[in-house]
Amino acid sequence: MLTIIIGTVLFFILLFISMIHIYWGIGGKWAASAAVPTNEKNEKIMNPTLVECFVVAFALLGYNFA
Repeated sequence: MLTIIIGTVLFFILLFISMIHIYWGIGGKWAASAAVPTNEKNEKIMNPTLVECFVVAFALLGYNFA
């Protein structure tokens, strides 16, 4: 029973994280400033593209359904 509960909770956590990456991929800004690393001058070190966000999102979904 505990295995089912833990599996269900992890399923929804990974699903949520995947949906956030899809949201960022289509241009969403919520929590993006906290997730993208910056340097001392507060400039973004990397700028993820739509493809990169979708790769992460589908990798999370794939792991979720494996």
